[in-house]
Amino acid sequence: MSDDRHHIVWDRDLQQARAEHRILLEQRLGRRLRPDEVVHHKNEKKMDNRLRNLAVMPLRDHVALHRRKFMLCQARLCRRPHHAKGLCNTHHRQWLRTGARPEMRRR
Repeated sequence: MSDDRHHIVWDRDLQQARAEHRILLEQRLGRRLRPDEVVHHKNEKKMDNRLRNLAVMPLRDHVALHRRKFMLCQARLCRRPHHAKGLCNTHHRQWLRTGARPEMRRR
């Protein structure tokens, strides 16, 4: 089973549905994840649950990681503040109007 974001599987031990990536890392670590720990998908593809793509990090660090990434427009050569979908207001409106996403900055 899956939702729009992650693979969901049945956890026999807890008798409930859980995100597969959390179960995989718990098995790898040999312990349950703490409530303040999250699983980060390194390549940002939430359905890619290969262990080499997963990392455990504190929630505060995960929030900070994604906040830094989207503070500025991701369009190439643009440094305006982020508005939506990683783009400034100008580039976001252009994308909606033309249907073509602007050339993005390289990572």
